[in-house]
Amino acid sequence: MTSTRRRLALAAVGAVGCAAACAQIAGLRGDYVLGAADASDTGVVPEAGDDAGDDVVDDGGGTEADAPLAADDCADAGVYLCDGFEQGLAPSLWEGAPPNANVTLSVDSTRAHRGRFSLRLHADPVDASPTGGAIGHKAPLPSPDVYARLFLYVPAQDPHVVNLVYVAPSDGGSDEFLALDGTQLQLVFNPPFMAQTAVKSVGAGKWVCAEWHVHGGNAEVGELDVSQDGVKVATLAGLPTNLSFGVFALEFQTYDTIANPIDYWIDDLYVDTKPVGCVK
Repeated sequence: MTSTRRRLALAAVGAVGCAAACAQIAGLRGDYVLGAADASDTGVVPEAGDDAGDDVVDDGGGTEADAPLAADDCADAGVYLCDGFEQGLAPSLWEGAPPNANVTLSVDSTRAHRGRFSLRLHADPVDASPTGGAIGHKAPLPSPDVYARLFLYVPAQDPHVVNLVYVAPSDGGSDEFLALDGTQLQLVFNPPFMAQTAVKSVGAGKWVCAEWHVHGGNAEVGELDVSQDGVKVATLAGLPTNLSFGVFALEFQTYDTIANPIDYWIDDLYVDTKPVGCVK
């Protein structure tokens, strides 16, 4: 897909994906894959407080962000939202929208940045588009700044443009997305469609620390930026409208035809009103 086709496809994702996914997430149904983690590899779901660090899959990569750590410290994090997915998709934190038949968002033990579990975003091949699924956090977002830090694992090079994180507006206005364009992080604002792609690749077969910043609320001019392993790699400034904060969501959403199965993993999610960094 050319860069022009990528931009058009992602613009369509923003318009179609939000209209569908945001409306579904807005009403809590309890009809998504929420609850205990898939512990098929371990036979158990760890109880709160269990130290599951010995079971982590060490996928290498050679950076501090990749080092195996003990289970998440969310109980003492003191941030707006923290989830290491050690207890599955907790219904107290997340509400789900029914995904397309080929998309699954679930917690499993295939790999983890730390602990035993992470959130797996999986899509089977499909000719139709757009396709996706999403989970949204229940509480209203703080304003005017939101920082979302997560660890992302991309197992192999992939040509698709996929939305991973988004903030849905509270007033029916524009959406903000953190996407993955192949193996490069991408900032997206829509409508009107604006995008900025990082030059640096996240690579494949390792955990990478990504921190997405949305500046909006009552600000006269909004801005998005993203850091990769502690270094800012893209900024999208001068956004034309005020950014209103509604639902924070994790998702798999693409406008591409999927020829082969796709998997991504997300772990150690922190959301706060100030920078989080890669250490926690």
